[in-house]
Amino acid sequence: MRDLLKSSRHWLRAGWLVPVVLLALPNCGLPSGDGGTGGTGGEGGGSKPPKTFQGGPEPRSSAVMCDIPKMPDPASNGCATSADIANGMSTGHAAVALNQGESKYVSLDYSSSALAACSGSPKKANFSDKFPDGTTVCLNCGTQIPATYSDGNAACVAMCTDMVAPTPTPEVKAFCAANAHVSTNFDKNICYTNACSSSGTANTSFVDPRRKQEPVIWVEQNGTNGGSSGNNIQRTAGRSGSFDAGGYSQQSITRGDGWVEFQVSDNTKQYAVGFSGTPANHETLQDFVYALGLNADGTLVVYEGGGFQPAGTVGTYMATDRFRVHVVEKTDGSNTATLSVTKLNGSCTDGTICGETPIATLTGSSPAYPFQVDVSLVDPGAILTNVTMVRIQ
Repeated sequence: MRDLLKSSRHWLRAGWLVPVVLLALPNCGLPSGDGGTGGTGGEGGGSKPPKTFQGGPEPRSSAVMCDIPKMPDPASNGCATSADIANGMSTGHAAVALNQGESKYVSLDYSSSALAACSGSPKKANFSDKFPDGTTVCLNCGTQIPATYSDGNAACVAMCTDMVAPTPTPEVKAFCAANAHVSTNFDKNICYTNACSSSGTANTSFVDPRRKQEPVIWVEQNGTNGGSSGNNIQRTAGRSGSFDAGGYSQQSITRGDGWVEFQVSDNTKQYAVGFSGTPANHETLQDFVYALGLNADGTLVVYEGGGFQPAGTVGTYMATDRFRVHVVEKTDGSNTATLSVTKLNGSCTDGTICGETPIATLTGSSPAYPFQVDVSLVDPGAILTNVTMVRIQ
């Protein structure tokens, strides 16, 4: 009910709310043209303007997750105030926010073009539903996509025109076409099943798959294979005493915040895990921009650009420890990132902010995107286990 009531709000400009009175309407007044009734929603005869979004016949139990912003006040030019910055969230933080259960009603665009347009401040977008979760748009996916909507983005644009204003003027249509789209890490070519009830009410017990970390898919190099499970990787080559067997992720971090998370099979072997620029096609330390080194004597070091950080040893570790190497996008429009290493403080649950102990931060110049997860292994039988990542996909 809560999400469906949100979908009945109509915004002309930031702060201009046109109230909608619900008079015993079915399905909480979902403006969906339910049952293919020509956009009227089958409600109130011709007393209401036709609705653009068509949810289709029951069951409307699937959903598309949409980012649907409000139209900005022209006087603001879409630029963030100091209050917006204090209360908003960088668009680059979206994937990490999904994993950690964070959300805001204001998103902040720190791209170089946005900063230039706003004299050094980010551009903002205000939402009726929190970013980056998005608005749950319930529909019968089987009948509506691609027959009515070519993909999820088209469904989001249609719902936007109903949410932004009671009448879809050319201005509203242009705004929605330019700004409404599927939410962070939602594939426009799929729908989430059982995200809504049959009548099109958002299911509050639905667990958003985007909160889960992504298993790393490996490109193996010189004497490694996938270990005992798909996102493990181990050295199978004999010992040479050097970092000369490894692998890298098929996935890349092309923008925004993210991390790679892992643990090791034991603390008597030698490993290096971190990020390289693309392509990460050397199995040695050569490609590393930044990496955590786990030594056979149980000590930790960090590597920068293939060499030891001047600080040298940065701690000790056990095989039960789990680590993250973080990428955090800088908010200066430079398309560069800060990299760091942390250790998780115990077990961690998707959808929550986990306790982490800082270990080290990159001291050199800020590297530019994109990044690939990269590993190099010295000892036979050295295994990285359950290697996962978070990124804007």
